[in-house]
Amino acid sequence: MNGNWTHGCGGVIISNRTVLTAAHCIKDSMDAFKIYFGAVDRTNIFETGQQRLIVKRKNIIVHSEYDPHQRLNDIALIRLPAEILFDEYIQPAKLPDLDKLYDNEIGVASGWGMSDRNSWKPTSNLQYLNVTIFPYEECKPLVQKYKAFHAKFFQHRIFV
Repeated sequence: MNGNWTHGCGGVIISNRTVLTAAHCIKDSMDAFKIYFGAVDRTNIFETGQQRLIVKRKNIIVHSEYDPHQRLNDIALIRLPAEILFDEYIQPAKLPDLDKLYDNEIGVASGWGMSDRNSWKPTSNLQYLNVTIFPYEECKPLVQKYKAFHAKFFQHRIFV
């Protein structure tokens, strides 16, 4: 641990012992990470329903073909040292039914991204917005313009 606990990235709970995040969030210079679950206000460490775990770098798997320059395969798995306790504030992601089309349905995107073009500081509160899932055929021509995006993401057929 370097003692500099700062907010970095979000992640998705996929099981009570595993979190999915972006590979660019994992810094080689850090030997441990503090992970918060159920947080909505990143400045309030006493927030109701929040859980925290410290994860050692050796418990994080970054995709073997991650390319930080092109952000290809920008994915990592975090193996937690203890189980997360699921409750009304903390739940794993619900994966979509592979046999169902979600065209024109509403999804929710959330995160602590930057909200000011002139600042790299993330927002204090979790931001979210409703997004429309567009039909695959409608997005296909738009996505083909972006080679890296097209090559690695195109097969999943979900566009917002």
